[in-house]
Amino acid sequence: MYEFNALREVDPTHKCRALLKLSRGLFRLAQLEAIALERTRLHPHIDPAEIRLAYRVGLAQRLELPRQPQGMIYEHLSGVKTTDLDVAYQKILELEQTPAFCEQLTARPYWKEYLQEKYPDDFATRQHIRQDKASALEDQYPGFSPEYFQEIGVLDKANEAEQQALVNELSAREIAALGS
Repeated sequence: MYEFNALREVDPTHKCRALLKLSRGLFRLAQLEAIALERTRLHPHIDPAEIRLAYRVGLAQRLELPRQPQGMIYEHLSGVKTTDLDVAYQKILELEQTPAFCEQLTARPYWKEYLQEKYPDDFATRQHIRQDKASALEDQYPGFSPEYFQEIGVLDKANEAEQQALVNELSAREIAALGS
């Protein structure tokens, strides 16, 4: 749903920026949820919903979180202070600079689809190479022996790793192009 809303009225030339903004918001939201969960663990006497909501409302604008509540009635019950929000904000921005952000970005189906749309030749080349290697294995093991299936399994794992490397490379290129 977030993806649909993010792309609803976006000019196709700005699709990358919109998807990155969405992914960044979802990453930040996930990190904020982890921080709230840790605080809940440390303060079991406080309602977890109040803690979560206090962080989400308190940082929605600063972190540009997707579709968050505008306010809360019993904010004081959460025990979350302005300094707690500042610490969480800084921690999330720091986490965004680690490989964790790119890992979650490249795991998102909508991002992979975007890259496949933008770079069809790169993906087609990878697919042709995989098909050529599979054909070579069929020639080497014409009877589809157990060895063939073992080698195909090895080929599939190598292909997955190469595909992920391509997605990582193209993602880094897109992020660098936007200066994000």
